[in-house]
Amino acid sequence: MPAKQVDNLRSVHEKYNTKIPVAEYNGLKIGVTRLDFCTWQKAKNKSPSETPYTDLGRQIYMKRTGKKPLKARADELLSLNWSKIIKIGHKEKLYNFEYFMNRAYAFNRDKGKCRVCKEVLQGDDIHIHHINPRLPLVEVNRVPNLASMHEKCHQMIHSSKDYSMVGKKTWEKVLGFREKLSLI
Repeated sequence: MPAKQVDNLRSVHEKYNTKIPVAEYNGLKIGVTRLDFCTWQKAKNKSPSETPYTDLGRQIYMKRTGKKPLKARADELLSLNWSKIIKIGHKEKLYNFEYFMNRAYAFNRDKGKCRVCKEVLQGDDIHIHHINPRLPLVEVNRVPNLASMHEKCHQMIHSSKDYSMVGKKTWEKVLGFREKLSLI
């Protein structure tokens, strides 16, 4: 029977008049799909030198997939930033054990991107912003109240300057975060 007349896999069979074997069951005509109806791409061979553990291996991965290399773990990246905070003597009650635990969860939730400008966060340029820093201590460090961002974006939020030249979407995000701070 012509493939486009069978009752199964209509999206695949509707383009073909080619006859295929059919079995009838409970009034339905079930066709056996031919392999030449399917399309596929030949898989490329895997290079043994492609590995996340070497610079060369990460470059080979990036060239093959077009994706950026695997990022360092979020908690390691954020520890660099926390070392800076401790160095300058920033020791508020806001930064407790729950903050240490949840900042990595917030970073992962944000997929390693800045909540303001949407660019990828890297190295020691990661800041975790308290959306509402005046919440009670039991709520202030919860993941929904934390936002990952670049240091420059974080500074824009806490500044009263006009940064409208950064672009409409980014500026609207900054104003949104500022508004949440001012409502407090």
